Amino acid sequence: MDSKTKGQTTAIQNANDGVSVSQLSESAMEQSTDILRRMRELAVQAGDASNGTDDRVALGKEFNTMSDELTRIAKSTNLNGENLLDGTAGVNTSAEQGQVQDADFAQKPSN
Repeated sequence: MDSKTKGQTTAIQNANDGVSVSQLSESAMEQSTDILRRMRELAVQAGDASNGTDDRVALGKEFNTMSDELTRIAKSTNLNGENLLDGTAGVNTSAEQGQVQDADFAQKPSN
């Protein structure tokens, strides 16, 4: 293989890695969204005056369990040891040596 073909092969692999990053991140975010919805439901239920102390304690325990699961997902969503949800992940899709085309997933501040 010549160097151009090798570079293109590497770029394709990097792009495929980018697809994997997107798929894993999307799955983790869907799970997180479901958890956050449930946490909201629990908070609303806990605010209902008809719930007694035992009910609120049970709701609080479930809320804390959901919170722990949310933290676990955020910390364990990674590809090849790189955390995908902390804003540092990125993918290089360049085919040329010395040329860089990064897909940076860091959150940018809005103006």
